Amino acid sequence: MNNNINLTKLREAREKKGLSLAQVAKYLDMSKSSVWFHEQNRVAIPANVLFEVCKLYGITPNDLMLTEKGGGAA
Repeated sequence: MNNNINLTKLREAREKKGLSLAQVAKYLDMSKSSVWFHEQNRVAIPANVLFEVCKLYGITPNDLMLTEKGGGAA
């Protein structure tokens, strides 16, 4: 799993953009369940997918980095 990335922030960013799992899955050409598994950190997210998702959500991978206390970057 991704030890330095808070992937649950992906769900928060998706919801903030008003996007559904289906919309993101279509954009990434993958299943809704794959997107969900990435958001839940049950399946490692490939770097190229992470960058595409960040681009779609208007965030950077750095926005997903964990702090020492386990939260997202400020």
